[in-house]
Amino acid sequence: MLQPVTRGGRFTAEITDFADQFVKDADAGIIQKLRAEGKLYKKETIEHSYPFSWRFDDVPIIYYARESWFIKTTSVADRMVELNKTINWAPPEIGTGRFGNWLEDNKDWALSRDRFWATPLPIWVTDDGKDMFAVGSIEDLKQGIYEQDGKRTPVSELEDIDLHKPFVDRIIFEKDGKVYRRTPELIDVWYDSGAMPFAQYHYPFENKELFEANFPADFISEGIDQTRGWFYTLHAISTMLLIHRLIKTFW
Repeated sequence: MLQPVTRGGRFTAEITDFADQFVKDADAGIIQKLRAEGKLYKKETIEHSYPFSWRFDDVPIIYYARESWFIKTTSVADRMVELNKTINWAPPEIGTGRFGNWLEDNKDWALSRDRFWATPLPIWVTDDGKDMFAVGSIEDLKQGIYEQDGKRTPVSELEDIDLHKPFVDRIIFEKDGKVYRRTPELIDVWYDSGAMPFAQYHYPFENKELFEANFPADFISEGIDQTRGWFYTLHAISTMLLIHRLIKTFW
């Protein structure tokens, strides 16, 4: 993928005429260069609304293609389509049309986000990025080392374990001579919403009988926009974790 722009919105050294220049500030220079090379088709000024960041002194915002962590939902796409046919949709055309079409055109789920308040992505990676593993429980986390202000304490010896930033970012793991640190991204909050049927009972770590007595739900009611929001995440996560089960009725 060609990526001639940095995360700060500046051209990279590859763009020799405008290297390190903010992309929006380069507009005039780019037009002049095109004119000088006889490549300018048309130049005009159009007034229109434009997004600016209210966090950083009204800096112009740009669309930016970047790397992300994904869930490979395409690997279970056919199963999601199959299970969708067992859901009693009301009205039924939502299931066959809007939601069904969405499933038919399934893309891998871009899971990670760059924020502070959300569930930390529980993946620990070596500094060279060549090795990684996922932490699946608090018991797994207790195998790590809490590192702060130059002091190291086994997580298992701590009285309290906070699963959020910045606490969890100070936990490292050492395996086979390698140091693993948590990747800085957080999880898409839609994952939290889709995990609700399991998370509300802390399943599978406890309440197994209570969970099985209440899953799948008999009836769920939400706005039509949730066919590509909550309904999808409920369906996707249920399919991945419990392939043979799903919610009975969406409305």
